Amino acid sequence: MASTAASRATGRRLPKDAYDVLLVTMGTVDGLEEAVAGFGAEADVDSTGDAFALKALQRDFLDPGPDGPIRAAQFYPGTINNRDRIRENVAMLAKFLLGS
Repeated sequence: MASTAASRATGRRLPKDAYDVLLVTMGTVDGLEEAVAGFGAEADVDSTGDAFALKALQRDFLDPGPDGPIRAAQFYPGTINNRDRIRENVAMLAKFLLGS
């Protein structure tokens, strides 16, 4: 039970969850620009997840070295070169989402 409560407080930190940031944003039917705009629009509404998402992106995703891109690359099947590319793509996407 304690691990479930901790997971709710800090969010899941599984490789698939980190990869989902890239997959959902890059795979949206409306395109990357719409996905980034939609993410930014969440700050204008009373979204309970917005502050958490912003903190997670800033803390874990801003360059290929932190935990987020590493976890995303762990989920992605392929060679080490592919995983390096995934780490770079996830970090670049975080910068887009944060408006950096």
